[in-house]
Amino acid sequence: MSDERPRPLQPDDLLAIKVVADVQLSPDGRRAAYTLTEIAPEQDEYRSAIWMAPVQGGEPRQFTRGPKRDSGPRWSPDGARLAFLS
Repeated sequence: MSDERPRPLQPDDLLAIKVVADVQLSPDGRRAAYTLTEIAPEQDEYRSAIWMAPVQGGEPRQFTRGPKRDSGPRWSPDGARLAFLS
């Protein structure tokens, strides 16, 4: 157990919040694609990227990169491709 006492929320704490949204399971059910949104304080804007994670556990990996807002991942019917908005 920690002896740390709860502290009030600070404005800088908000910069660390990451939001997961629009989770889409692959047709075979083995992978999940999702949108991860966070704040880029240097540019004073939100950034979103598509991430992928194995459903049975393991490390997620970033599927898209860059200074944009990627969202809306959708699997092709055979699960071989992933479409998204950028």
